[in-house]
Amino acid sequence: MISDFVRKVSYFIIVLTMSIACILYFLQVIFRYAIHLPLNWTEEISVLAMVWMAFVGPAALIKGDELIRVKLIKYKGKTKEIISIITDLIMIIPIGFIVVYALMLAVKFNTTELPATGISKAVVYVSLFVGSLFMIIEFLGKIRKALSVLTNRNSIKRMNKN
Repeated sequence: MISDFVRKVSYFIIVLTMSIACILYFLQVIFRYAIHLPLNWTEEISVLAMVWMAFVGPAALIKGDELIRVKLIKYKGKTKEIISIITDLIMIIPIGFIVVYALMLAVKFNTTELPATGISKAVVYVSLFVGSLFMIIEFLGKIRKALSVLTNRNSIKRMNKN
């Protein structure tokens, strides 16, 4: 299923960007304080890695309901699945706008470069685009799962017993 693939790619990006950021921050300290030769480019790359981690990371947490939220009322059975579908659909709407505008900004800033590395500023907006697109895919996967639970009578009976 595409949702599983997206989650695996999200986790891979998180691990990769966290590793890059840690290595580069370590290099910054060594070169600045031990060798007295600061590396300007490491800060830009580290920040880009953290940006990618921040925007792609939430997509990996959606399927397992691991995002931060406040639960005021605890629902069971059919009601829980219906509320889940409604809230997931509501979340898709603003994230869809983010996908569109992030793509527009990536195109707009495609020719602008970061000063130390010369990397296009579009990389920042592409991370927002990819992360938001991954979140929509994950929310659609959750909605599909909730709908399958609602249409399966045996699972509803089991849920109502709990």
